[in-house]
Amino acid sequence: MKEIVPIGYAKTHMGLIVAVMFGGWGGFLCFMALRWGAELSVVLPFAILLFLLVAGIILSDVTTNIKAGKRMAHRAEMRKYTHAKGEIIEKKLYFSVGGRELPNAPAEELYLRKKNKSYRFRVAFEDPRTGQRRETVSEPYHFFSLYTYQRVGDRMELVAKYREGEAYVYVDLEGNPWVELIPVS
Repeated sequence: MKEIVPIGYAKTHMGLIVAVMFGGWGGFLCFMALRWGAELSVVLPFAILLFLLVAGIILSDVTTNIKAGKRMAHRAEMRKYTHAKGEIIEKKLYFSVGGRELPNAPAEELYLRKKNKSYRFRVAFEDPRTGQRRETVSEPYHFFSLYTYQRVGDRMELVAKYREGEAYVYVDLEGNPWVELIPVS
């Protein structure tokens, strides 16, 4: 069964790949410039700038992966607790750029590309520990983690990857909820 992963809950290595490619190309250019007789004083500023850019890209990738690792560990810890089946009562559209939500942007009024859409779900559930009816809000989910396109005849239709109307809500010992969308199997 596939999981539906919220925004920021997956590690990436794209920064490292870009840094190696950029650093390799820039290093090659520096080497060739020195080989063809350029003075070190001409090549050195370019090499220092190249080093700073590559180090910045790697540092950005490492810090992003550390944050994602902490989020993934929290998610795994929350999934160990008891859960209840909740009812999705609201799906709210947000405008997001680079995984960061812009909460004050009027997402419904903007022309949004699919990659700039993110959603949060408000879920009502009965607390498995206390029996009280509660509500909570999920982590943000990216449009492409929630929907896919399937060919039906001669046209493409948008199909949800999650069960619409239902979600699992895990509750830890302190009463903190965690919403997990149920994938369509």
